[in-house]
Amino acid sequence: MLFRSYCSGLGEEDWWEVTGVTKLPASCMRFALPLGTSFFMTFLVSGVATWRVLGLSIGMIETWMTSWIVSWAVAFPTMFVMLPRVRRWLSYFIEEG
Repeated sequence: MLFRSYCSGLGEEDWWEVTGVTKLPASCMRFALPLGTSFFMTFLVSGVATWRVLGLSIGMIETWMTSWIVSWAVAFPTMFVMLPRVRRWLSYFIEEG
C-alpha cells in the first residue's frame, strides 16, 4: 500500500480512519483466503508455464490469460473445499501457538 508509506506516522487503526474504508467481518476470511491465494498462485504459475512453453511471443499474453482463468476456475473451488481439511490434517502434526 503506497498510501501507508507516505503516512508512516499513522498506526493501523489511524490508517483505516483516514481512508474511510471499513474492514470486512472476520467471517469473510473463510471465502477471502482461498480466493486470494488461488488468484495469485494460478496467475503466477500459469504465467511461468506459458512462458516456458511459448517464450516471449506475440500471443503469449492472450494464451496466458486464457490458461490462467481456466486454472483459477478449477483452483478456487478446490482450495475452498480443501483448505479446512488441510488445516485439520496439519493440526495433528503442528502445535498450536
